[in-house]
Amino acid sequence: MDNKIITELDYYDGSDLLAEGDFRISPSGMSRFFSATSKWYREGFLGEKNFESNTATVLGTIVHYIAEQYAKEQMLSEHAREQIELYIKKYCSIQSADYNIEVDKQILLTQYKLMAEELINSYVATHIPDESEKFMLHDFGDGVQIGGSCDAYHNSGVIGDYKTTSAKTAPTRISYPYKVQLLTYAWLFRKRGMPANTIRLIFVTRSDIGRVSEKTGKPLKQYPSEVTIVEEVITSEDWEFIEGVIDIMHHSVLTWQNHPELRHLLAQDNRLEEGKQ
Repeated sequence: MDNKIITELDYYDGSDLLAEGDFRISPSGMSRFFSATSKWYREGFLGEKNFESNTATVLGTIVHYIAEQYAKEQMLSEHAREQIELYIKKYCSIQSADYNIEVDKQILLTQYKLMAEELINSYVATHIPDESEKFMLHDFGDGVQIGGSCDAYHNSGVIGDYKTTSAKTAPTRISYPYKVQLLTYAWLFRKRGMPANTIRLIFVTRSDIGRVSEKTGKPLKQYPSEVTIVEEVITSEDWEFIEGVIDIMHHSVLTWQNHPELRHLLAQDNRLEEGKQ
């Protein structure tokens, strides 16, 4: 990856809004606090990174960016096209030959236009959000903050998130990680006195057409890019659940910061016990 290239598609983490030493809990990674506890702590506090990007994440970022641009401008400007080209170059530069193993330029160039066009035509054009890619940050006032960018918010109280998938057909339910993420956005909007009553995932699949059987030479089933909407009404149990999750994470972060002797217990990682590092 060519780190010298800066584009509008680069992830914004709100670090410029944090005071030195503050810690931000990211909604997109909150479920990993429970499912991959050690990694969550080691990446968040020790700076360890086991993953950066691959074809799927780069493709997803481009499709998200196009949806955002259309929501704001009802078009894709020449400037936006240039930003996309720079972003692809960033991850597929000649200087990044080893990294390129993870990022397939041909898939990016083939898929992003088809997927973005389907997402816009089948959803965004008729569901223009009132807020697009809104970054929200809640400060607990003790060096811990929680926040991130929400793809789409409607004043009716619908919180939407675009998801790209390589699956032939999209999921029909909201998974636990996505539900935690969306409910956290809903919690952040509610903290601002804004309605929040529905969470919605908008899946867009990759296009997989023109396939031919190697054995018979006959055409196989075609899978054009498709949009699927999955949504849930937020219940009182959901609010109780997400408030509990946020409270546990908030106080766990404070415990990590204030009690180093307990870090190995918090992270469920004996390597972090004092005296073993």
